[in-house]
Amino acid sequence: MNNAEFKTKEKKFLECYDLYNDSIFRYCLYKTNDRNRAVDLTQEVFLKAWEYLNQGNTVRNSKSLLFTIANHLVVDSYRKKKSESLDSLLENGFDPTHDEKPIQDTRDDTEAANALLNTLEGKHREVIMLRYIEELSVKEIAKIMNESENTTSVRIHRAMEKLKQASTQHEY
Repeated sequence: MNNAEFKTKEKKFLECYDLYNDSIFRYCLYKTNDRNRAVDLTQEVFLKAWEYLNQGNTVRNSKSLLFTIANHLVVDSYRKKKSESLDSLLENGFDPTHDEKPIQDTRDDTEAANALLNTLEGKHREVIMLRYIEELSVKEIAKIMNESENTTSVRIHRAMEKLKQASTQHEY
């Protein structure tokens, strides 16, 4: 690869980084609920994407590739992570009885939305997040989850039905 080809590839990669860095970070943060871990995973996503490009691979859909890499890294990080015990949390100052008032009114809405999303099982929650928060297409979600588009569409529909049922049963 000559210098001009490298510069073109580098420019396209940096544009992709600017476009999707925040979305990948939000996805990793939502999946891990740990800001530092999300930052590390986001960096690793782009590192792996860059390595993939430097191996001479062609990318048709950058967004889909990045979310696929992110999904795999999140799953791998869960496999590696050791869970902390409640005793360890208490020793570090965690107080489950501490009731902190929301700083902003929108925080109430966010908590209600998260509570509602948490009523869904894993894959249903994930497709809703990818579709309506990250605004990915059904095709992109299907690729990330390694499923057919039809299966993904059905999963989104069923998840929405479950959310409607949950929202009418609970007051958030």
